[in-house]
Order: sequence, then structure tokens, then C-alpha cells
Amino acid sequence: MESDKCEEPLKGQTTIQDELPQGDQEVAEDKANNKWEGEMLEEESSHNGNGCSEDVDLKETDDRHGNPSDISSTSGNDRMQCWTYETEVRMKLQQEYRDLLARVKMEKEYEDLLEDIEGRWKKQILNWKLKLLKERWEHKQAHDALMEQLNQLEHDNNTLASKVHAYEEDSRKSVGQKNYLIEKLNATNTALAALEHDQVVVQDFADNHRKWEEEKNLLFS
Repeated sequence: MESDKCEEPLKGQTTIQDELPQGDQEVAEDKANNKWEGEMLEEESSHNGNGCSEDVDLKETDDRHGNPSDISSTSGNDRMQCWTYETEVRMKLQQEYRDLLARVKMEKEYEDLLEDIEGRWKKQILNWKLKLLKERWEHKQAHDALMEQLNQLEHDNNTLASKVHAYEEDSRKSVGQKNYLIEKLNATNTALAALEHDQVVVQDFADNHRKWEEEKNLLFS
């Protein structure tokens, strides 16, 4: 199709191809020139053949009607029409070529934009992961500190429980010792009471013996 062909730009015209990098611009120009030369040769051959046959047909028709025509004038008009047609086709192809380059450039910019967005998303995801790792590390540090405090509290509690148990043992021992001392004191008090009773008995016996001695002395005096 003619719309798929690419022609060389006219003199004085600026295309999007001029905005391409030097290497890409040369490759694009070579391809466009090669296509344009081949297409121009085909169109020139086609128009030349058609022009000659049309000139002969026109001359024969004019001769049959007794009215010969100016073949040179007709050929000039045909060449002008061909040149006008070729110019229109070339301009149309140039416009299509510019549109194609613009579309390629737009697609490239769109791809670059997608890559930029993807890169920013990857960077954002990486930042989120780093933030989560940092928060996780901070939470782990806090958790480890709390666990250390809890272990210390458990150790202190066990130590206090041991002290309480020892105090209770000492208290039980003290109670036993107290009861033993109370029993011993009671026994001592009982012994003292018995001793006091014995002293009273001995004192009574001594008093009685003294009275008996006195009476005896009175009797034998």
C-alpha cells in the first residue's frame, strides 16, 4: 500500500528524524533513501509506459476524427500531473513517516516512563522492606530487653522465695526452741516449787528439832 511507503524529505523541510541521535538518524535516512529510490524508479517506469501508450492512443483517436493534437503539450501536461502526483505522494509519505517516528518516540517515552515508574516502585518497596526490618530489629531489641528484665524478676522472685522459705524454717526452729525453753522453764519452776516445799519441810523439822532439844534440856536440867 502507498501509505506504508517512506519518501525522502523535501529540501528545506525538517522532520522528526533530525531529532534522532546521529547513528539512528543515518540508519533511518539510508533506509528511507533506498525505499524512495526503488519506488521512484518503479513509478517512473510505470508512468513512462502509461504516458507513451496514452500519447499513441490520443494521436490515433485524433487522427480518426480528423483533428490531430499537440503530443508535446499533452506529454508536458502528463509530466506535470505525474510530478504533482509524486509530490503529493512524497509529502503524504513524509507525513506518515513523521507520524511513525512520533509514535515510536512516544512509545519509547512511554516505555521509559513505565521503567521509571517500575524503578520508583522497586525503590519504594525496598525502602518499605528496610523500614520493616528496622522496626522488626527495634521490636526485637525491646522484646529481648523485656525478656531480660522478666528473667531478672523471676530470678529475684526465686531468691526472695528461698529467703522466705529459710525464714520460715528459722521461724519454725525458733518456735520449737521457744517451746523447749518454755517446757524447761516450767520444769525449773516445778523443781523450784518442790525445793521450796522441801525447804519448808526442812525448816519445820529444824524448828521441831530445836523445840525438842529445848524441852529435853528442860527435863534434864
